[in-house]
Amino acid sequence: MERREPNLTPSRSLFREFVDDATGILISERREVTLKNLMWVIFGLDAFMILFLFRIRKWCQRWRIPLVGRLLRGAQLALYGIELGIDIELGRAVYFVHSSGVVVGGRAMVGAFTRFYGSNTVGAGKDDGEPVIGSRVMIGAGARLLGSINIGDNVMIGANAVVLNDVPPGKTMVGIPARERPVS
Repeated sequence: MERREPNLTPSRSLFREFVDDATGILISERREVTLKNLMWVIFGLDAFMILFLFRIRKWCQRWRIPLVGRLLRGAQLALYGIELGIDIELGRAVYFVHSSGVVVGGRAMVGAFTRFYGSNTVGAGKDDGEPVIGSRVMIGAGARLLGSINIGDNVMIGANAVVLNDVPPGKTMVGIPARERPVS
């Protein structure tokens, strides 16, 4: 994903975004898109409800509806332990496997089908910009992605890794600071 100004004009319908998220989560779970499985996603997965609340918050921002977004932010934090900034962008079916302790802030951008495994921080390193994360990225528990960095598609970031530099597509990053995992 390339850095760009946040889109504050309505583009797709809110309903379409909900459907895309629900079907995308089923695809990432390798489940058939059936009515039964859609009901499981909508009513049984916190990951979908987090996206649902976030999409409503963004919709309220686009249409300048006061207070509702702030209340939903508080609900997300209280119910799921997740802090999602209003200026971030989340792609289709971003999956918060374990949401507790996740913070995505500033103007970070997260690509489609990215998975967060809990206690992650994505944001500014010292007010020097936010990460742009590609699609199908796996972010291990406790990982930190800080500063104006680009994470390519299909990247795996290990648990507790601290990523401070760009990561090319398809790499596996581990350690503090994160470095490419050697092929064995």
